[in-house]
Amino acid sequence: MSNLKNKICLLTGGTGNIGKSIIEELLLNQAIVIFTFYKKQSIAKELLKLNNQDKLFYFKLDTSNENSIKNVISKIKRRFKKIDILINNAGINTPNDFEKISRKEWDKILNINLRGPFLVIRESLGLLRKSSSASVINISSISGQIGGPRTTHYAVSKAGLIALTQNAAISLAKYNIRCNTIAPGYIQSNMEKKSRNKTVEKLKKNILMKRLGKSSEVAYVVSFLASNKSEYMTGHTINLNGGLVF
Repeated sequence: MSNLKNKICLLTGGTGNIGKSIIEELLLNQAIVIFTFYKKQSIAKELLKLNNQDKLFYFKLDTSNENSIKNVISKIKRRFKKIDILINNAGINTPNDFEKISRKEWDKILNINLRGPFLVIRESLGLLRKSSSASVINISSISGQIGGPRTTHYAVSKAGLIALTQNAAISLAKYNIRCNTIAPGYIQSNMEKKSRNKTVEKLKKNILMKRLGKSSEVAYVVSFLASNKSEYMTGHTINLNGGLVF
């Protein structure tokens, strides 16, 4: 268990399986967690049941909307005064064949998955600078490293997130703000519902560990990067894919 007691953590995209696991792990480490949702308010309210020490809060956020981002950061500033840990997890994927991807689809994916994290980091900078050891963690994907079938726009957005991480690490080091990326491979939460069993079994054959990842395993790495145990790490991409790519 890493000691994150009373650290102020902002997590975008908290209602998916990975988001939920991150919330659980941060609360276990005694952090104060602010998570965001966009459409799934019922799930956000349900998640509040995890809160037994008044350490869990949520806001509605549209990461494709700059005013929405500014509004949420303004609320956090008034109530919490600073941000110690920022986790950019919100993202979407709408698979489509390369030649069928419309400009509208392209812009939507890039706006949410890449421009959104940039704006969240930029708007959070004043609050991050008030932390003694701030950490920014971006959730990318193996697709950003090797591409993916029918997910060109998603792969480009996740590759861009890795580049954003590296450049943020360079630019923010002077404020003692670290920035790292996690690039998950195939995670159970994503694959079990969207892929047929034969597809999943085929994928497993190419993974050295012969299984899909767990959302909790992503959360463990988030916890490590959020803690002072990783205080000499910045600008890195941690591959969490069972040995599919290394």
